[in-house]
Amino acid sequence: ISMSGLIGGGTAYASWTARPAQLPITAQEDLAQRCRDYLGHPPGAPEGPGIPTNADLQGTDLVLADTRGDWSYVVLRGANSLEATCLIDDSSGWSILPGRASASAGSYGFIDTPTPAADEVFGTSLMGMSADEGSYWTTEGHVGSNVRSVQIVTDSGMTIDATLTGGRFAAWWPERVTVDDAGGLAQVRYRITLADGTVLGPLTYGEINPPPSD
Repeated sequence: ISMSGLIGGGTAYASWTARPAQLPITAQEDLAQRCRDYLGHPPGAPEGPGIPTNADLQGTDLVLADTRGDWSYVVLRGANSLEATCLIDDSSGWSILPGRASASAGSYGFIDTPTPAADEVFGTSLMGMSADEGSYWTTEGHVGSNVRSVQIVTDSGMTIDATLTGGRFAAWWPERVTVDDAGGLAQVRYRITLADGTVLGPLTYGEINPPPSD
């Protein structure tokens, strides 16, 4: 389930960089809490299958923050394979504005992903989204212990270094959401470098999908 709607904002994604920045863990945790608060439901909101409760969201742990300029793509992980993400604008500083978080969009879902082998990468999400600040893409997944880097090669020719930490990868980038001749989302490619220097790919997102569960 995804939710779009600008909260906060500025001059779009002009500060974006192809290489991510490493924020202090306290700053990452601050972003994680903003994401939890943004995705929370108002009191009395209906509950149902596939919709995490506020307690579920508040109980998530930070997986990573992929920071590029003023914006960070935050990935959270909770119980029962809950995953939640937000793209957050931090151009106004680390202070949390009363009653609101500075987020462009967020999503959540229950994603049960098998553990990849040492030389494997499993993608769990690739999405193109639109917000008031402009269109952007996000992707994330799991990496094996021998994977040293994941790069995303876009339709427009950009090469983007993904954030890798704790067996996970993620990246976001501003780009128009396009449709190919077959009516599907235009493809990006993944280039994977292993510990021994071997380079795999470029691979499509379909080629890094985990095998179906039995």
